Amino acid sequence: MKSILRLLAVLLAVVLVAAACSDDTSDADPGDPPVDDNGSTDDPPADDPPADDPPADDPPADDPPADDPPADDPPADDPPADDPPDEPAALDDSGDQVMVDWGAVTPVFTPDAGGDDHFFHVHSSNAVHDFYLSFEFYTVWGGAWTGGTGTFPIGCNDPTNDTGICVNYVTANGDNLGADFGASGTVTINQLDADGYEILVGGLTFTDGTTFADFTMVG
Repeated sequence: MKSILRLLAVLLAVVLVAAACSDDTSDADPGDPPVDDNGSTDDPPADDPPADDPPADDPPADDPPADDPPADDPPADDPPADDPPDEPAALDDSGDQVMVDWGAVTPVFTPDAGGDDHFFHVHSSNAVHDFYLSFEFYTVWGGAWTGGTGTFPIGCNDPTNDTGICVNYVTANGDNLGADFGASGTVTINQLDADGYEILVGGLTFTDGTTFADFTMVG
């Protein structure tokens, strides 16, 4: 009988303890976080993770390559101009003898026009050249030549015995070397008429000592 009474006493004590615990729990706010036995509160982890700065939407701006490539100077449209070759000199008086290139001379030819003073005239153009070289062939004045072909001496002093073939030369400096009509030498006339002339000049010399290399006049 004593054993039953002790058992009942124990059960009663358990029920009382359980009731006391139930009252303590009912007083707590359901929204409060659980409290440890030592009275500290364990906060739940934050809903949002720590904010890390997101990467920039735009990547770092690198300077884009220039739209236009570096401007290289284009090649010149025109190639470098080469100096044209020098034209042959009509007359060169820089050496011991005066050299005449008749192909480079601009000549003037006047055939015998008749009248009282018959002569043919071949000379360089004053409008083109800075020198003047002149040949006058008189067919009446000067008895040694009357207009035929062949080789004849240059002579313009004696109207009876000379040929009446007169040569004059005015230099680029203006010196008139034939003013005294003293030029000498020969001419070989292959043609001299209204249609033209072909004359070889040989040994032309003026009284000041100026000499010409042989040359041919054709026109």
